Amino acid sequence: MSNDKMVGALTAVLASAIWGVLPIYWKLLANIPPVQILAHRILWSFIFALLLSVIFGRWDDVKKVFYDKRDLKLIFYASFIITLNWGLYIWAVNSNHILQTSMGYYINPLSSVLLGMIVFKEKLNVLQKAAIALAVAGVSILIFQYGRIPWVALGLAGTFSIYGVIKKLVKMDPMVGIVFEAGFTTPFAIMYLLYKQNNGLGIFGNVSTSIFLLVMASGIITALPLILLADAAKKIPFSTLGLTQYVSPSLSLLIGVFIYGEDFTTAHLTCFCFIWCGLFLYTLSQTDLARKRSCKRKANVTRHS
Repeated sequence: MSNDKMVGALTAVLASAIWGVLPIYWKLLANIPPVQILAHRILWSFIFALLLSVIFGRWDDVKKVFYDKRDLKLIFYASFIITLNWGLYIWAVNSNHILQTSMGYYINPLSSVLLGMIVFKEKLNVLQKAAIALAVAGVSILIFQYGRIPWVALGLAGTFSIYGVIKKLVKMDPMVGIVFEAGFTTPFAIMYLLYKQNNGLGIFGNVSTSIFLLVMASGIITALPLILLADAAKKIPFSTLGLTQYVSPSLSLLIGVFIYGEDFTTAHLTCFCFIWCGLFLYTLSQTDLARKRSCKRKANVTRHS
C-alpha cells in the first residue's frame, strides 16, 4: 500500500472512530435536555463550518449554491432529515440506548442498498439480497424475543439512509454542505435557545465553563469527521472506505456494553450475528464490484493504448 493510501485509510478510520466514541461525549452532557443539546449542535456546527469555509477558501462555493435552486431545495430537505437523525441519536445515547444506535449504524449500509433499489432502480445481486434478508431476520428475532420494535435503530438507519440518498443527488463539498444543512435549521435553534434562556432554563450561566466549552465543541465533532472522510475518499478505493465505516458502530457497541453496562442478551447477540453476517456478504459484494470495475478500467486502457 502506498503512503498516500495508508494515510487515506488511517484518516478514514480516525473519522469513523470519532463517530464511534461520540456516546462518551454526549453522556458528558447528559444533564442538558437532548433538544437543547441538539439546538446547540446545530448552531455551533453552522458557525464552525462557516468559519472553515472562509479559512479554506470555500466561500465562493457557498455563494454558488444560492444560484442552484435544485441543489438548494434538496439540501433544505437534507437539513431537516439530518436534524432528526442528530436529535434521535443524542436522545438515544442519553436514554441508555447505545446498543440500538450501534445496531442502527450497522444496518445503515444495508438500508441504503434497499433505498437505492427503490429510488434509483438499482439492481441487487444475490449477495446484497442475502445481506438484507439476514439483517431483516436479525431484527425480527429481536422483535420476537422482546415484543418491541427497535425503533431507535430503525429510525437512525432510515433517516441516515434517506439523507444519503439526497446527498447522492447533490454534488457538494462536505464543508459547504454542513453550512447549509445546519444553516437552514439554525434560525429555529436560535429561537429555541433564546426562549429557554429567557425562561432561566438555558445553559448560559447555569453550567460550568468546561461543560459550556464541550457544548461549543459540538460544532467541531460534527464537521471534523466529515472533512476527514472527504479527504480519505480521494486517496483510497471505495471498498476500503466502506470497510472503515464498521469501526464506528463497533466502538459504540463496546462502549455501550463495557463502559455504560447496557444489557447485551442472547437475543441481542443473535440479532447482531445475523446483521454481521449480512454485512460480511455486503462487503464481499462491494469488493467484488470494485474488482470488476478495476478490471474493466484496465481492459479499456489496454484496448486504447
